[in-house]
Amino acid sequence: MGRSLAVSAVAFAAISSFGLTFGGEANAAEPTPSDRALAVTLLQQGKELMAANNLAEACPKLEESYRVDADLGTLLNLALCHDQAGKMALAWTELTAAAAEATRNRQPDRATLAERRAAALEPRIGRVNVRIGGAPPAAGTEVRLDGALLTQGAAAQTIAVDPGAHSVQVTATGKKPRATTFRADEGKTASVDLRPLEDDGAAVVPSASAPESVVPATAPASSASPLYVLGIVVASIGAVGLGAGTYFGMTAYSRRNDRSELCDTSNVCASPEGVRADNDSRDNARLSTITFLGGAAFVAAGITLVVTQAHPRASASARRSVVHTTVALHPELAPGFGRLVLGGTF
Repeated sequence: MGRSLAVSAVAFAAISSFGLTFGGEANAAEPTPSDRALAVTLLQQGKELMAANNLAEACPKLEESYRVDADLGTLLNLALCHDQAGKMALAWTELTAAAAEATRNRQPDRATLAERRAAALEPRIGRVNVRIGGAPPAAGTEVRLDGALLTQGAAAQTIAVDPGAHSVQVTATGKKPRATTFRADEGKTASVDLRPLEDDGAAVVPSASAPESVVPATAPASSASPLYVLGIVVASIGAVGLGAGTYFGMTAYSRRNDRSELCDTSNVCASPEGVRADNDSRDNARLSTITFLGGAAFVAAGITLVVTQAHPRASASARRSVVHTTVALHPELAPGFGRLVLGGTF
């Protein structure tokens, strides 16, 4: 049992870097029966995924099961999953915690099992000591190992890490951040010594003697009224309709001329070409009337919205006067001819 106690300081220093808590801290409240049922279900799913070698999904299932109900058996399975996934430092940390918990719970068989597995992993992991120059540390000092925030106590300990490349970043209030990388080797302890953080020249520290200047609040930039914008859109659609109506009208006029050449003076068409010209002339005339009238209606509605919904930047008195504006749009159509008459009171 002595070995697990000897390494516990290192193991629990690494806990915060992996975002884990063990034992009674994993779930401060006593799990309910439904919590235990959920934990058992997640544990069974995790073990099945491990058996299928789907470790990417198995380990999160086991982590969630242990979070819901901090069961020692779940922790041992979680350590095995992390070991198989190549997260040896995390697995060693979990096994060390499991050995300590089994000892407290007077479960010698599980304590021995966890100790043996942890002892087998120990030569394969690396360690790191992170030291920051300057005493005491600057206000708001934070140390991150591979992006994971370390507590102040963890940062002062020897931390277990997987072999390979790692990064350390230190930040503090009013200081320039400092970052470095290191490589951890199996069975060896790396040392990371960081110089005291330098003052951040860009940081502005308010002076006690100089009063702060008050900058008047600036009103947010005005934006166009939604109905104003809608009016522009509707008028644009109407303009397209007018253009289409004009096109169909010109086409109808052209086909009517073709019909006059192919048919007699009484508009009796004996040839197929004459019949097609007559039909085309009539169809295009109908389309011209429909699209032109629809376009005219859209243009009228759009102009009305634009005029009556004055832009917000206009003065209030100007907007009030615009409300009484009257706009009228009158289309005048005849075969081969059309025009749009705009009138109103302003």
